Amino acid sequence: MQALRQRYYELYPNSFFLDMEDGIGLQQYLRMRGWITRHQELKLIEKPGAGNMNCILRIRLTDGKSFIIKQSRPWVEKFPHIPAPEDRIQSEINYYDAISNNALLLSYSPNILYHDSMNHVMILEDLGESADLSGIYHTSDVLDEDQIFTCVSYLNALQHVEIPKGYPLNIKMR
Repeated sequence: MQALRQRYYELYPNSFFLDMEDGIGLQQYLRMRGWITRHQELKLIEKPGAGNMNCILRIRLTDGKSFIIKQSRPWVEKFPHIPAPEDRIQSEINYYDAISNNALLLSYSPNILYHDSMNHVMILEDLGESADLSGIYHTSDVLDEDQIFTCVSYLNALQHVEIPKGYPLNIKMR
């Protein structure tokens, strides 16, 4: 992680680098931004899942609150040798904005709590422990009828979302 931190600071010398091993630095960053109070302490920092593209951490505070913090970096998190546009987190924010008028899509999405565009950081509501459906590609697991209905309903609703004029297409990620 130290080599990645150094690489990041070479590109962005005065920026924040999200690192689960640096709880003190993370707590200072969150306080400096006004995202936690001086009475809130970080109790636990953990990875909520694999996190292929971005650095993603779950933060649990001493007052019982929790949230997800994400940072996009100029590489793919799982494969740091592969470059990626560091502003891709903005595309995710744009997605949440685009679906903001659709109750079904919103019911499956976290709320954006905070955003720091300079450091490519986003804080999201923590929806709790869950599993993705990637197991269906690696095992004999199959979706049950309710899961299939939910997926089709979601995709149908997504198909009808109007893409706002000027919506960045994130061509670099293709």
